[in-house]
Amino acid sequence: MPVALHVVPLIFISLLSCCFAEEIACPAGACACKYVDKDGIPQLLSNCSQASLQDVPQGLDSRTTALDVSDNNITRLQNDTFDRIGILHLDRVFLRRNYIVGLESGTFRKLSSLSELHLESNLITSILPGTFWGNPKLIMLNLRNNRLSSLPVDIATFKNHIQELDIGDNSIQKVDTYLVQRYYPELRRLDVSRNRISRFFSTSPLDNSSLEVVDASYNYITELDPSAFSSASNLKELNVSNNEISSLSEDVFARNPELVRVDVTNNHILIIHRDAFRKNPKIREIYAGSNSMTYLHPDTFSKNPQLTKVTVSWNKIEDIHPQTFYNNPDLEFIDFNNDNLKTLNPDVFQNNPILRSVDLSSNSLVRIHDTTFHKNPNLEYLRLSKNKHLRFHSGLLILASSLKVFHAQHCNLSHLSCDFFKNATNLRELLLDNNNFTSLDCVSNTDSDEYVDTLTELQVIDLSNNQLQTIDVEIFKNKMTQLKSLRIEGNPFLCDCKLRNAWLWSQEVGIIPPQPQITCTDMQQRPVPWDDVEHLDCNDESHTEVSESTETRTEESSSSVTKSHMEESTYAVTYMHLEESTSTGARTFTEEPTSTVGGTRTEESNSTIRGIPTEESTSTGARTFTEEPTSTVGGTHTEESNSTIRGIPTEESTSTATSTQPQHADHPEGNRMPDRAVPQVEDINISTREGRRHNSMIVIAVLLFLLLAVALGVCLVMFYVRRKQGMYKVSSTNNKVQKNRTDVSAPAYVPPAL
Repeated sequence: MPVALHVVPLIFISLLSCCFAEEIACPAGACACKYVDKDGIPQLLSNCSQASLQDVPQGLDSRTTALDVSDNNITRLQNDTFDRIGILHLDRVFLRRNYIVGLESGTFRKLSSLSELHLESNLITSILPGTFWGNPKLIMLNLRNNRLSSLPVDIATFKNHIQELDIGDNSIQKVDTYLVQRYYPELRRLDVSRNRISRFFSTSPLDNSSLEVVDASYNYITELDPSAFSSASNLKELNVSNNEISSLSEDVFARNPELVRVDVTNNHILIIHRDAFRKNPKIREIYAGSNSMTYLHPDTFSKNPQLTKVTVSWNKIEDIHPQTFYNNPDLEFIDFNNDNLKTLNPDVFQNNPILRSVDLSSNSLVRIHDTTFHKNPNLEYLRLSKNKHLRFHSGLLILASSLKVFHAQHCNLSHLSCDFFKNATNLRELLLDNNNFTSLDCVSNTDSDEYVDTLTELQVIDLSNNQLQTIDVEIFKNKMTQLKSLRIEGNPFLCDCKLRNAWLWSQEVGIIPPQPQITCTDMQQRPVPWDDVEHLDCNDESHTEVSESTETRTEESSSSVTKSHMEESTYAVTYMHLEESTSTGARTFTEEPTSTVGGTRTEESNSTIRGIPTEESTSTGARTFTEEPTSTVGGTHTEESNSTIRGIPTEESTSTATSTQPQHADHPEGNRMPDRAVPQVEDINISTREGRRHNSMIVIAVLLFLLLAVALGVCLVMFYVRRKQGMYKVSSTNNKVQKNRTDVSAPAYVPPAL
């Protein structure tokens, strides 16, 4: 209670102070003023950007500590600009993207608290003496993207405390590190990138500079002189990427023992001298990608025990000596992608126990030895893509349980050992697209439960553009519960029920992207789009067996399998006699032995049933099955995928409604028939008779048509032959001769006498 009595007055006083607080003076329509937080200290920010102003506006609150007048039309700042408007407590000033040509001497002289000044993207060509007179707290000066042609030096101010100077994207052609040290004695970060610098040099060997970071990227530097940074003994980071440097000479960084990071990416470097980094024991990161190196000396990094990251990608390196990284036990990242590696020594990573990432993609590797990564238990990222002839050693194991990403696209792989990811219990991303996998033995095979238990954390799988014909999603559904993306497009799938299950599952969870490249081929060799997979009929057993029979035919490749035999892969039922024995229509079936004559019996995907009614049956309609042994005549006996059952009527039947299960020689436990639905006898008999009648009518019609055609042809041939021999012409002449003879022999006509 006493504590509450003390707290209530405090709350009341704070509310009164809020109600009677002074309003913030802010030019209406030109600025927006509010308090912002900087390093835990509230500052009043007056944002007057994009207001088409030609000068700093009047009427700003005198308590303003941050002023932003960027993106306006200001062309010049006078030496009394900030004194005239009464804002002298400014800590940060932003004058970016205006049209400022010059700064008068003493422009910021009364801003004693100024720490940051941003003048980038203007038209400034030089800095006049005394410009920063009276700014002892100024630590950041940004003059990027102006028209400076040399280092901006305020010769009247030798004791400035600027620590960060950005003069990048100007027209500077050379840099004297001694002048940098002289006019900016406390400078720590210098950015001269995107200029026209062709040379870095030092006119004095004096060394009392605090310079730590230099960015000279995107220039025209052709050579790094060992004396260029001799006056920067505290240099820690150097970026000279995207220049025209042709080599790194011996002891080029000998005067920079604190050097930690070097970036020489995208130059014309042919060789790195073996002793280029020998005086830099603290160096941790070296970036030398996109150059023209063909060789890396084994001693290049031998004096850098703290080295953690090396990038030499996009070069022409053909081999990595096993001693190259032997003296770098702290190495974590190695990038050799897009080189010309042909071999990989199995000992190259043996002394790098904390190695986390290896990128060997886009090379010409042929084989990776089975012990290559055995000494890297912390490996997380392994990228081997686009090695077109890559083959993994049969005993290659990824022992790192921390492996998260594995890429092996475009490698022409057709097989992966089931033990390959045996310990990869944390694998998140598996990319195997654009290979030649016809089956994924341990990824899509439900029999490999032990293996799949190691892939339970998978989130992304890419199996697109392979040679997969079927895919079983049961493992993905039941064990890979973290899966977020599964890509399977571009595979020659068969239209089976497994694919339909994959479609249904994808509609439920949205894991398979609905891409038009996913198609399958039905029994008539017609392509079926992904959206139509839903309509596959998987209700009857015969449709389910389509893919199995197809796989069997593909594996055997037997020339003895004829078209008629293929059509009999479904239930072939022959009925010899059908008799209803009781009022309930009970039938009794007895299974006879099945024999094979004349050689090898090929596998059949479905059973052959011959139903023959019995003479006696029960009043309850029970069916009795008796299975007899199967014999083979004259050849090799091969396994059939299903039993061949011939139903023959028995002499006895049971009086109950239950069916007696068969006893099979191959199934000692088994008093159980295969789980297969037996078709109805009447329906199959009717469909068989109708099919035979239809076929008979077609045969008769064809025969009649052939007979008519033959008769017509015979008539035409006979007519042609007789005409050719002149039979009709002789007959006509004979008629004329006969007529003449008749005329001569006849007496002349004599009229009677009157």
